[in-house]
Amino acid sequence: MQIVQWYPGHMFKAKKELITQLKVIDVVIEVIDARVPFSSHNEMLDDLTQGKSKLLVFSKADYVNKQHLEKCIRIYEAKGYVCIAANINSQNDRDKVLKAINDAGSVIKEKFANKGINKKIRILVMGMPNVGKSTLINFLSMKKKVTVGNKPGITKQQQWIGVGDDLEMLDTPGILVPKINDYEQGYRLVLCSLIKDDVVHLDDIAVYLLKYLYETKNSYFFERYNINTDVEYDLEIDVEELYIQIAKSTGALLRGNEYDYTRVTHVLINDFRKQKFGKIILDHEELTK
Repeated sequence: MQIVQWYPGHMFKAKKELITQLKVIDVVIEVIDARVPFSSHNEMLDDLTQGKSKLLVFSKADYVNKQHLEKCIRIYEAKGYVCIAANINSQNDRDKVLKAINDAGSVIKEKFANKGINKKIRILVMGMPNVGKSTLINFLSMKKKVTVGNKPGITKQQQWIGVGDDLEMLDTPGILVPKINDYEQGYRLVLCSLIKDDVVHLDDIAVYLLKYLYETKNSYFFERYNINTDVEYDLEIDVEELYIQIAKSTGALLRGNEYDYTRVTHVLINDFRKQKFGKIILDHEELTK
């Protein structure tokens, strides 16, 4: 089991810049990935933004089971968070996010209005790398104003983006916690591309995913690779047998009909990222409490 660590220099710099900018921020949005709603929540950012109006926006809400996501949201709301699930293809969700922002900034806006000042609400958008911060800003502004990509570390510096006449949003580089103590959290973040693949052993990630799919009885997993549901595998000793079954099912063979375990690793990870296993929330322990 590998403890995953990735905290490049630009994240340290981004954290220092974020602390400086908080002086002019009215509302904070933390974007978290709905596939890993607890693993992608950065508690360090909670500490930094104490005293600010804050929203939690769940990106990729359409990627996960709706009932499971609603349970995650109830868990956060019980802790006092204001939560919004966002599908960037939905105009209703755009209106919902903008309303929540305006509600969070209404006290400050009214305070300045009483002095005859039409104040723009300044919003800090933050979160881990590749959770969808820039995508959310483009969605709200209805223009492609910031660069997005399906890998962590695209945004390297802060930039202000206007949204209508009354809002300004600050896009920030993704910030991880400096140290991830739970290897499972690290594996989940890699699977969802919030941490780069090249900082881990992908075999470990694939085996973790395989065990998760098997233990949660994911029907897509069994059907996709023709795995016999009547056979009970011991995941401490039978992982290779499952790898062999997946290799047979996907034609992952080398010369001499040897099994291509490396290819199986990539098949498993890519199939998860392409949603071939259905609408999954990987943080399933929280859902079963």
